[in-house]
Amino acid sequence: MADDRRAQDWQEGIYAPSASTSRMDYRERHWIEFVNNVERWKRKNRHNYLQVCKDVHALLKWFFDAVELRKVEIAPNQYFQFTEESKIQALNAIADKLEKMAGETRLQIRPNVRFSLDANPNSTDAEEWISSIPFLVPEPARSNLSGVYVSLALFLGGPSAHKLRRCPYCSSLFLRPKGYKNKYCPGTNHRDLFQRRERVKSGFHTKDMAERRNPESVKFDPKYIR
Repeated sequence: MADDRRAQDWQEGIYAPSASTSRMDYRERHWIEFVNNVERWKRKNRHNYLQVCKDVHALLKWFFDAVELRKVEIAPNQYFQFTEESKIQALNAIADKLEKMAGETRLQIRPNVRFSLDANPNSTDAEEWISSIPFLVPEPARSNLSGVYVSLALFLGGPSAHKLRRCPYCSSLFLRPKGYKNKYCPGTNHRDLFQRRERVKSGFHTKDMAERRNPESVKFDPKYIR
């Protein structure tokens, strides 16, 4: 129950331990601090600030759906399967959206067609290093709310973007702590919960499957005995 509640909290923000943010530039970190203040914005009825938080989460969800080539439900019983081609189209659309949201800062952001979640941002190989950066972004000025989108763009255009992950169990976003290799929310049992849920989906826990796994329960039909 505690894990479910914590997961729900992370839906509101980005789990970002100090180990993950210590090496990030403050201009990159600004968007994380902003989104993680969502409870403060609620108390102060800052609806425009809350909308920015929702925008950031929506953009990042879209980003992960695209790069992970996921099958997403776009309407009841209607699905869209991302392909390599549609991934590039989505990254272009995200870049355009960020440019528009950044407004007067004149942000220019372009998707990196070589981006891969498996690339190593610490690699000495120039080609692999550039493949670890989702977007290519110059450094624009930052002001007011538009600065949140600029900060997000700078983050996505920098080496810290490689730390961003989405938990397959609760879909919460988190920055991977230093030395943390798992893909599930740190500090939770979401890996076990996810695997249990997948086993239930596959029928692993049904009585029929349990009988099949038990050699002593196998029943032979006499007609097959020769």
